[in-house]
Amino acid sequence: MKVPQFLSFLSPYVDGDNPIRLIQGFVAGGIVTMLLGFNWANWHLESTVDKLVSESNEQVRIAALAPICVANFKRAAKTDHDLIVALQKADSWNREDDLMKAGWVTFPGEKEPSRTIANECVESLMKMFPPPPKPSKT
Repeated sequence: MKVPQFLSFLSPYVDGDNPIRLIQGFVAGGIVTMLLGFNWANWHLESTVDKLVSESNEQVRIAALAPICVANFKRAAKTDHDLIVALQKADSWNREDDLMKAGWVTFPGEKEPSRTIANECVESLMKMFPPPPKPSKT
């Protein structure tokens, strides 16, 4: 096989049985490059990047909208003190549903309320308005 002038440094590997070694070197180099790239250089597949971006977008959305829910609830609670009592008396697994039914976590442009925002809103509200301690039976 005639090697072009600019690839003359490969001529010892192309002549005779050596092309097999050259191909093995290319394959091994490619495998090592991919292993180093994906494990050490933080390369990602497109599907992984899409997943990371969507998770990040959801976290940003929750961080932006949950405080709005809390502020609206606090503003409404100033005129209707029963809202806080109703929230405190509701079962812990049912509080998100109560906020969703009341419309506290349905924002303009959305058709349905968001459960993740409702969960974050309930956690913040329960830190602000903890339920009263239950009387002991002693």
